[in-house]
Amino acid sequence: MAADVKLLRIAFEAAGGIDATDEASLLERAGIPVRLVRGSESNIKITQPEDLIIAEKIIMTHSRSIWRTGHGFDAHRLAENRKLVLGGVHIEHHLGLAGHSDADVVTHALCDALLGALGKGDIGGHFPDSSEEFKDISSLLLLQRVVSLMQEEGYVIGNADI
Repeated sequence: MAADVKLLRIAFEAAGGIDATDEASLLERAGIPVRLVRGSESNIKITQPEDLIIAEKIIMTHSRSIWRTGHGFDAHRLAENRKLVLGGVHIEHHLGLAGHSDADVVTHALCDALLGALGKGDIGGHFPDSSEEFKDISSLLLLQRVVSLMQEEGYVIGNADI
């Protein structure tokens, strides 16, 4: 139920300290018309600790419509004879980042954040440095695979800070 604050103030003043179970009963006592609006069974009012258990079950049932958050972090040492790639951009520098792939720490951190939000482990589990398939691979290709996995699970990216 939604009510105009001015009407609620009138209803509270008219109640004169009489106990009421909710705002609708106060409005009705003050002669202000109330109408019911059909809602959702899952839009419950939480008043008792047991209501939290019900709310959790509802949330788990509708988990795909809920925001998920993942945190990513990555670090590689600087190394000779390596390209420096950050966020898919080649940076002219005499040192690069040591790693099995292109060692793009920005893209790796994003991959880890997305995988974390999905509850699917981390980048090392999906693209192990023991695999020749990922030797010197562009991390943007790894990110494409992670985004595809995310889409297969029915999720979209809402926001990412890097």
